[in-house]
Amino acid sequence: MPDKNFKVFATMADIGIEVRGTDIKNLIYNSIIGFSELLGKFRKNSGIEQNKQTIKIRFESYESLIVKVLNELLYIYEVKELRLIGIDKIFVKEGTFQGNFKFGKIKNNNFIINNSIKAVTHHNIKIEKKRKYYYIKIIMDI
Repeated sequence: MPDKNFKVFATMADIGIEVRGTDIKNLIYNSIIGFSELLGKFRKNSGIEQNKQTIKIRFESYESLIVKVLNELLYIYEVKELRLIGIDKIFVKEGTFQGNFKFGKIKNNNFIINNSIKAVTHHNIKIEKKRKYYYIKIIMDI
């Protein structure tokens, strides 16, 4: 895996990321970062209006948590026109997730779209531990 803790791969009609983490919390963090980079980036010196938001999610498994968090971030991106620019803190405990995030407002042509993602899927999603890292492959509909 490259210096980043994720790499992008393509399937016939979708796009995905393979993510690496030192533990489950780090795997979730790196999944969020990788997903956000797939969406796009702000133009340099574009004067980004910042917004803080907390996301709370109940979950049954870590795989379902990752899908739920990424789909929530996609909703915020599509509906509220906010793109993640920072993670203040992530809490994961006994079926409960809370993330404190910083977002930038997309407006006035200040954003470069990399991929048009429709949804994050549960397709073949599974966390695996190999040596000292946890890995997950996440597929997204485009």
